[in-house]
Amino acid sequence: MGYLRRRVVTAALTANAWRPVPGFRAGAYAFLPGWWAGELAPQLLAATLADTAVAVVRRKATLPGLALAGATTVGLAAMIRRSRQVRVLVDGCIDHDLGAELAADLDPITPEELATPWSSLVTPFRRSDPRVRVDRDVRYSDAGKRGLLDIYRPLREVTGAPVLIQVHGGGWVLGSKDEQGIPLMNEMAAHGWVGVSINYRLANRDPWPAQIVDVKRAIAWVREHIADYGGDPSYVVITGGSAGGHLAALAALTPNDPAFQPGFEDADTTLQAAVPYYGVYDIAGTTGSQSAVWIRDHFFGPKVMRRTYA
Repeated sequence: MGYLRRRVVTAALTANAWRPVPGFRAGAYAFLPGWWAGELAPQLLAATLADTAVAVVRRKATLPGLALAGATTVGLAAMIRRSRQVRVLVDGCIDHDLGAELAADLDPITPEELATPWSSLVTPFRRSDPRVRVDRDVRYSDAGKRGLLDIYRPLREVTGAPVLIQVHGGGWVLGSKDEQGIPLMNEMAAHGWVGVSINYRLANRDPWPAQIVDVKRAIAWVREHIADYGGDPSYVVITGGSAGGHLAALAALTPNDPAFQPGFEDADTTLQAAVPYYGVYDIAGTTGSQSAVWIRDHFFGPKVMRRTYA
């Protein structure tokens, strides 16, 4: 692939990250490349600059290629700059939702906590963290590989540490603890938390409500056993993205609900907090939005629940 074609690819990735392809179906295909371009913007920027420098030295750079490289550089740099404004947005949300007085009681975030280590930029796919130890494939149910969880904890011994449960996404039909939430789990464990990343049964084999039942079973397991790993069973928080965000929110809103706890109705599945992100929250399509109705009628109903939604 020549220099110009490489620049066309990186320019297209950058443009898609900035302005995703509209429409539900087309957007679904554009999501993955946009996700990768957004997450790897610093690395993609460095690769673009390095590739352009080499092409210029070798006299293989063309004016169209250089123009695309310039546009890509501006777009990626703007994305990086925009990402650094997240703290301001988060602080504003905390002030708005909790109130300025309560927000003022929170411990301030230190520059060290906000800093991005160079090692993370150079090796963005690194799965291990020297500050963290991981107990892998701990069984919490009899659902085979789907009944396993990983426990992330500080390298030093801890007791009574707050606990964070991570629920992976994947449209209720795919995904695993082995490829999602790893940076989050490592970072939280390095700051003194005990992280629990779970698998759960998927709807391509086990229809709804197997997914929320497994999340509840994992919460019950954490309540009973996490003290053995240094966690505080009285302070359990849950998080997850996409389908994982839906499951995290539903788990938080239905503590000890026997409908989702068959065979372990008496187990404690209460949570102290939930932080779902970009979750699917309108499964019934009550808002009437096009995307919510489409998910209800064409995906969640027939593929996850395996019945027509009514």
